[in-house]
Amino acid sequence: MKLLKKIKDFPKKKILTKEKYNELDNNHRDEYGWLNLSNYDCSEIKEFGNCIRFGDGIKFGDDIKFGNRIRFGYDIMFGNNITIEGKYKLKSYLKFCGFGSRSNTDTYIYNCEEGIFVRCDCFFDSMEEFIERVEDEVLY
Repeated sequence: MKLLKKIKDFPKKKILTKEKYNELDNNHRDEYGWLNLSNYDCSEIKEFGNCIRFGDGIKFGDDIKFGNRIRFGYDIMFGNNITIEGKYKLKSYLKFCGFGSRSNTDTYIYNCEEGIFVRCDCFFDSMEEFIERVEDEVLY
């Protein structure tokens, strides 16, 4: 019940128009190249570029295309026909926190029509490649 109350209490977000998105994308990235859209309602945007952070409680519509290295907050809702990493059709995903070589990275396991993929910091590839890379780094 506490979680439901917390979700209902999310602050109302400003609606992000395509024009505002383009302005932010071109002029408001941090020193690492990331664009933070945590305070925006992104439901009107159909295509996002690379290196974007989304906050909690965001709802996306149908036919959305995300670029590479996207970070999602909690309680994200997706419509139908979602594309991640520029070309993979998303069916579902899991998010884990505190992994990666720096132990502060969000790790995503994407279940896509094309297979299962892992995004862990700058790494993105199939689950098989991820397991092989982890075994190589841990065992050698």
